Amino acid sequence: MMKLERFAWITALAAVAAWGTMRTPASHEQNDDSSNPLPLQQRTASPRTAGEKDNRDYSQVHRSSAAQRSSQALENPDPLARMTDFLAVLSSCDAAGLDRIAAEMEEMQARGISLGPEADLVNYRAGQLKGADLLSSRTGTAADLSVMGSLRKQFEGWLQTSPMEARQWLDRLPPGKFRDEMSVASIANTAKSDPAAAIQRASILPASQQTAAGRAAAEELARSTSAGEISSLLQGIPPGTGTGYLTSLVDTLINAPEGDVLADSLSGDLLASPAVTSATLLRASTARAKLDPMNALDWAASVEGRKTDLPPGAVLSAAVRGMSLADLSRAEQWAAAHPAASGLPAAIAEHRSLLENRGNDENEYNRDD
Repeated sequence: MMKLERFAWITALAAVAAWGTMRTPASHEQNDDSSNPLPLQQRTASPRTAGEKDNRDYSQVHRSSAAQRSSQALENPDPLARMTDFLAVLSSCDAAGLDRIAAEMEEMQARGISLGPEADLVNYRAGQLKGADLLSSRTGTAADLSVMGSLRKQFEGWLQTSPMEARQWLDRLPPGKFRDEMSVASIANTAKSDPAAAIQRASILPASQQTAAGRAAAEELARSTSAGEISSLLQGIPPGTGTGYLTSLVDTLINAPEGDVLADSLSGDLLASPAVTSATLLRASTARAKLDPMNALDWAASVEGRKTDLPPGAVLSAAVRGMSLADLSRAEQWAAAHPAASGLPAAIAEHRSLLENRGNDENEYNRDD
């Protein structure tokens, strides 16, 4: 298998380990058919040519072997070994072998064996091998919507092997929920190689899907893009944008593992824009104070009052929560020079007491990270 496809499988496994990170809330609640491997009644079989006749017995043995190996892998009680072995079987099988694996999984489910991430991997592999056959006739009917989870994973696999063909199919879909859902999957895929294009695609989706699209793009950006690059991308978004995708994009990124660094690198105006929630603004204030306490206080004071649902002094108090004991002594000096800073002395005293009671362990932070 080519290195690119192996990398795609590693990415798919990482995504499945998070279990559900690519789903939209609506699909997860209403169309969650992820426990069903493939819509097997809709499998596309390729006609056998005369030249293939002599290989029929070998092909049958190959399919049986793939099903047997997948069954053995799925019965492994060790979760890591189970997934590793199953992934190895899928990555080496062809379309015919995959159908046999899916049928075996249906039989296992009928015997009461629960399957979850493995079903997503089967659908992803199906999309890699025969995405056009499986999806070309899908247009968003009620039957299509009933198996949305399976079809979305197939589309993700198709995007990995034939991105242009897959996006052409997406562009031909009629407007509606089905197209919106597939667009979210496409945006997450695009974010891996062209984050700016992914953000632009998210911004033109219907309002009902913008939140999910922004979250999908952000989750991929957090995995694959540095804080500096993300900051540059977000700075290019026109000021005053209040769309759902930007709200979920910034919220998700600020709460990602690199959120502290990102919060410090983003412009204060962007963080205090109407598109950013009050909770994320407070989270950003705390994060900025970990990296640069005094500048964080200056910034927090400048954005106080931007959010009418926050009480006076809330952003400054959030900054205090990101400081160490040594930082708090400097914050007291800052507060003395800014007597109008509402509630700041009380916030400093409260956080000092908390850190002293906890031995300051809660707030140790390496600013060289």
